[in-house]
Amino acid sequence: MASYLTTIGDTKVLLEAPVGSAFAKSDIEVAPDPHRAIINMIDTMRTLVSFMGTEVGPVLRKTGASLEVSFAVRADHQGLVMISESAQAGQFQVSVKWPAMRPAPPTKAPPALPQHDQD
Repeated sequence: MASYLTTIGDTKVLLEAPVGSAFAKSDIEVAPDPHRAIINMIDTMRTLVSFMGTEVGPVLRKTGASLEVSFAVRADHQGLVMISESAQAGQFQVSVKWPAMRPAPPTKAPPALPQHDQD
């Protein structure tokens, strides 16, 4: 594993990431981009959580069920992000919990307006 230094705002961050064997054996120099790696990981986490919420939110509201999901993300030295095979094997571990919600009441048709006799 190699370590790459970047800055997020005023904070220096050291990112540990594997250097792919294809790059290690290649004559082509590939510059590490740890800043892009962190930005890509955060974007991946946000996108995945948002997508899950969009997909499961309506079902949870309809059924009153709850859901907890855990996953991890990691990145290589260029910022390519992957979802880890194990929720404990990433550079960032994410746990998202949607609490049980009261099921939405069934929708009813609005009451009919009263009819007035016209003379």
